[in-house]
Amino acid sequence: MLISVVIPAYNRAEYIERTLKSVKEQTYRPIELIIVDNNSTDSTKLICKRFLKAEETEGFKIKLLEEKTPGASAARNCGLKEASGKWVCFFDSDDIMSPMALQDSVDAIKENPDADVVAYATCLVKDNGDSAKSEGIPVKSKVKRRVFLYTSDIKAHILMGELSTQSFIAKADFIRKIGGWNEHLVRWNDWELGVRILLAKPLMVWLRNRAYHYIFEHEDSITGKSFSDSLPHLQKAIETVKTDLDAVDSNDNSALLALYFRENILKGIVKRECVKGCTFSRMPQIRCKGFVNRIFAKVLYFYTSCGGKGAWKIALTYLDICKNKG
Repeated sequence: MLISVVIPAYNRAEYIERTLKSVKEQTYRPIELIIVDNNSTDSTKLICKRFLKAEETEGFKIKLLEEKTPGASAARNCGLKEASGKWVCFFDSDDIMSPMALQDSVDAIKENPDADVVAYATCLVKDNGDSAKSEGIPVKSKVKRRVFLYTSDIKAHILMGELSTQSFIAKADFIRKIGGWNEHLVRWNDWELGVRILLAKPLMVWLRNRAYHYIFEHEDSITGKSFSDSLPHLQKAIETVKTDLDAVDSNDNSALLALYFRENILKGIVKRECVKGCTFSRMPQIRCKGFVNRIFAKVLYFYTSCGGKGAWKIALTYLDICKNKG
């Protein structure tokens, strides 16, 4: 079974060779590695060309493509269009893939032949300044396993982002069918894709034994940016998800309520970051039915703005209680 790994790359000369090596060191074969250069102005493309020439083998095919439309989503869609594998894995050009990630995913697919998506946990790595020089995880780096609930409950994903870029592989045709990546979103595009994945009600399989990928946070990574720095882009993602949810004919408004709570949690984080001129004033309000729901949303906002942790978990518990009462 051929697995396509799609990696968009923009000015990642400092990190990308380490990332490509982690894909090459997968215990599974065959792999099709698709690197999509997205207008790099440094030596990223040259490094990728050298890697292709030195490392391509019969079971490890490499394609180096170019996508002129700016943005990781456009680059990922370019790679998705050219992918030959039945299954596709999306990855970032500054992270590390665990050696058993694809093999364990394929084993899960063989045990669940009707599966559409295989998902798993990831780790966040705080850059200590030496990560680019390291072949693997720098010894002094802070590694934190992200919290995962291992659930296809869309409310959980809306509140905490279960399905991030590196946390799943999926049938390529399934991702194509739901429209691929939204090229209009700069931030939280994987979160929005995750919403559409779950709205399509796929058969999902979760690998619970370990975290499979290491996502690096550093100065020029999207992961490492503050929320205030990207507020307009985050607002657009929230608006897009609301449109996704509105398009589904359902009497269950719990997903919209989860989105309303996430919006208020984000407002609290921005308030806590205290960036001058950063405001939600131009953001269309998500309408929320119920006085108690609106009061609870304000509690989430104030709790988060004062430094409270785990607001998403509190919100999810509240939604579960409401569901059980209903």
